[in-house]
Amino acid sequence: MADNYLYLEQHWLEVPYYQSKRRVRVLLPANYYEHPDKNYPVLYMHDGQNVFYSKEAFAGYSWKIIPLIKQPPNLPQVIVVGIDNAEANRLDEYTPWPINDHHFKNLGGHGFAYSDWVVNTV
Repeated sequence: MADNYLYLEQHWLEVPYYQSKRRVRVLLPANYYEHPDKNYPVLYMHDGQNVFYSKEAFAGYSWKIIPLIKQPPNLPQVIVVGIDNAEANRLDEYTPWPINDHHFKNLGGHGFAYSDWVVNTV
């Protein structure tokens, strides 16, 4: 596979605390498969549907990660992992403890399970 193209792989991983699967995409550097022993830094990005393509982004405009990492010639090659959010349960996952006050009702509390999933599964 000798080319200068990035590789975007898509995976569906089990999220046990929701008993569902979640899309996780991995953007691999150009020529990644030609260097199986090479180590790369990894950047994990939450709200993964906003990371790569505007057509999938929440606000209709992605974070343009692909063109960003292609532009600077001195930027080291990196693996980018885009983890889609839990949609309606997004804030529950990003908040480690439950919140129940006059602004938020029954919000949060899944943050520790989410971080464990990211560290041990993703």
